[in-house]
Amino acid sequence: VDTMVNDALWDAFNDYHMIQTADNICEDERWNLTREELESFFSQYNKSAAEGGIADGPDSKELISFSKDRIVVRETYAGAEEEEGFFLKEEEGEVVIFHKDQVTPYENTGIQAGVLPEDEQEKLREGFFVQDEKELYSILENLSS
Repeated sequence: VDTMVNDALWDAFNDYHMIQTADNICEDERWNLTREELESFFSQYNKSAAEGGIADGPDSKELISFSKDRIVVRETYAGAEEEEGFFLKEEEGEVVIFHKDQVTPYENTGIQAGVLPEDEQEKLREGFFVQDEKELYSILENLSS
């Protein structure tokens, strides 16, 4: 996990986790776009990437979640496999995503469990499996709204 976080998910230029980089981008005034404008931008990007117009960078971009506080974007790179199977649970008051082994952390979401409805808190205390990334992002969007 340390290698993944420190080597793959660490912003070497600013010396902090990539989640902070994403938060900085979303807070930047230049990104004051509507959901429709952002989806249009990604559609144009994906078309250009498919036609070979983008040499460096992801092969596609997809808007996963959009709210006034947070924008979540999935970038897909050639050869990258989509992970299957996740386990969500509350740990130290926060919603945490684990790999399907239920031990290895995948991501700390920053979502505080204490502000969620009681039935969601109970599910998270027990923990539950999520089939794939699509279902995972749908659940996270609902929890963060």
